[in-house]
Amino acid sequence: MKFLPLLMLLGCAANKTKMTGVISTEEIYFDGWVAVKVTNAPSAPTMWVRLNRKQLEQAKKGTNVVFYVEAKEVHNESR
Repeated sequence: MKFLPLLMLLGCAANKTKMTGVISTEEIYFDGWVAVKVTNAPSAPTMWVRLNRKQLEQAKKGTNVVFYVEAKEVHNESR
């Protein structure tokens, strides 16, 4: 029974993918959104990531960011 919370946390983390990137602009948009250039993806897209207040105090251009992405659903095109 004492391992139940640990197992629940592991189950929730299993569906997430770890992404890394670098903040690409000095601008921080409303509600803490910043543009992050992804470094561990083949095509290296720019994504928008929301930071909390504590993270925003340290954020500036060139800061490394680690975030997690979770796919809610996937749709395939019918061929």
